[in-house]
Amino acid sequence: AAWNVRAALRGERPLAFRYANLGEMLSLGGAEASLSSLGVFNFEGPVASAARRAVYAARMPTASQASRVGLSWAVDAVLAAAKKASETMRS
Repeated sequence: AAWNVRAALRGERPLAFRYANLGEMLSLGGAEASLSSLGVFNFEGPVASAARRAVYAARMPTASQASRVGLSWAVDAVLAAAKKASETMRS
């Protein structure tokens, strides 16, 4: 859309609209998610959550951004596991 706004402001020809249905990815919080791809693949739970994160990281514009996002998710996972372990030890 931004390219077409730019083209309109410059009096240029806009790009044609293209849509490709690639499926759906839905985060359900924590390690839960649902993922379906064109009716071929359907995943739920932690597997879908990991696949969803991998797709989002792969779609980042640069490798640097993808690695920062991946590192952030890894740190979150480690901290969540440490918190759960700490709570278990207190019980």
